[in-house]
Amino acid sequence: MLSATLIARGLGPLRRGWARVLAVVCLLAVALAAAWDTAVYFALLLGGRIATPLPFPSSVLVLALSLALAVTAARSGPARVWSSGQVARSLATAAGVACALPLLLMLTFGPTRYAREADAIVVFGARVYSDGTPSLALADRVDEGIRLYHRGLAPSLIMSGAIDEDHGVSEPQAMKARAIAAGVPASAIVLDELGVDNRGDGRADCRMVAAARGATGAGGQPLLSPAAGQAAVRARMDGYQVCRALRAASSTAGALIIAMTGHGLASDTENVKKAGFDLHLIKPVDPEALARIIHDSPLVHAPRLDLR
Repeated sequence: MLSATLIARGLGPLRRGWARVLAVVCLLAVALAAAWDTAVYFALLLGGRIATPLPFPSSVLVLALSLALAVTAARSGPARVWSSGQVARSLATAAGVACALPLLLMLTFGPTRYAREADAIVVFGARVYSDGTPSLALADRVDEGIRLYHRGLAPSLIMSGAIDEDHGVSEPQAMKARAIAAGVPASAIVLDELGVDNRGDGRADCRMVAAARGATGAGGQPLLSPAAGQAAVRARMDGYQVCRALRAASSTAGALIIAMTGHGLASDTENVKKAGFDLHLIKPVDPEALARIIHDSPLVHAPRLDLR
């Protein structure tokens, strides 16, 4: 609707009153969203949550342009007669704006850094070739996670991805290999090979690590014990195998083990029961609900969690 309004306004003054009102409402809505985005940006900047060498969000320009267009859209006038020169200039202006917008985002959004201390660093998967070589996009993501880890911003790296259906190569396994080669200990890497929804998986994984940190099992053993960590990162072990390995180890036999899968098929539920999981959750998992499950479980003695 906004695009249609701008195109109609560019062709000439809006003649009908309802069209002018609609255009102004649409443009003011965009201006309001840009103003909110600008306020959030500076709040994060002043609060130290982000850092940038150029403290100028592109939403400021969007706000100014939207207000200026709203003023012009409210004005009526005679129909515009286009000459060939005006058409050429308009097309050139449109092309210039189309090229300038990506550059504007690179200059304002690109240098912004969001790094801060956290419970875990989640790296989302991307393409891995059949020989196990990560694509450039995946390599760049993993390398950034490695840099954050070596800066001491988090004690764990969560490699979240999938197993390629064509050649069977695991994205998280390739990510893990790259991180270990860069000096990250295997005990600090957690694999999630059932990544379906990035936002849901990431939030749930991070909150689960936060909830489990410092918690102990019923026998007084750390919830994230060395045995559990070794089983979780063992090459080519799926979640069912990991669960069986944990149940077989005396230190984790009575631990709370929760399965999180991307589908709720009857076969998944049956396999979860046979493997020995305590609960079966379907992704995306609400992180607050997961943290409460861990906190309230009689199998876990965890410190009080702030779930606000």
